[in-house]
Amino acid sequence: MSLIFNIVQSYWKPQEVFDNFSYQKFSESHALGFLAGGCAMAFMSHWPTLVRQSHLTSEPLNMMLGGALFGWIFVAPLLFYILASVLSICLAILGLRRQGRLVRLSLFWAFLASGPIMLIYGLVSGFLGQGATSNGLGLLWMVFFLWLVVCGFRMIRRASK
Repeated sequence: MSLIFNIVQSYWKPQEVFDNFSYQKFSESHALGFLAGGCAMAFMSHWPTLVRQSHLTSEPLNMMLGGALFGWIFVAPLLFYILASVLSICLAILGLRRQGRLVRLSLFWAFLASGPIMLIYGLVSGFLGQGATSNGLGLLWMVFFLWLVVCGFRMIRRASK
């Protein structure tokens, strides 16, 4: 199925999307693509906020965008791989061994699928600044991301049986 259809489907029936992932043979390149797409969306979601901050503080926008680009494109993927390794070790302690690829796939998909909420958060915080609305959207993003991670771990548990 297409990427956009799967993202939309993740909002309505996330367990079905993860079950389809477990039935199909996704390789490490798919997981890396999900992570790269999620990091690109996260970088783009920061643009309105950085423009607002640049306008209010008279700092050069190019420097701020360069820092965000470095952080989201080079540093964040390393941190996500470290998080996936820690989660794989935790699952191995719980008895689910050799599930690293599925852990990475579910974690990176959760980040990519929650990207549209992150984009809306960036627009709201860029136009309205920090406040109750942007904080609520940030909380919504975090809850949805964690919910998708839990759905992914359910898929891993079912796939290991």
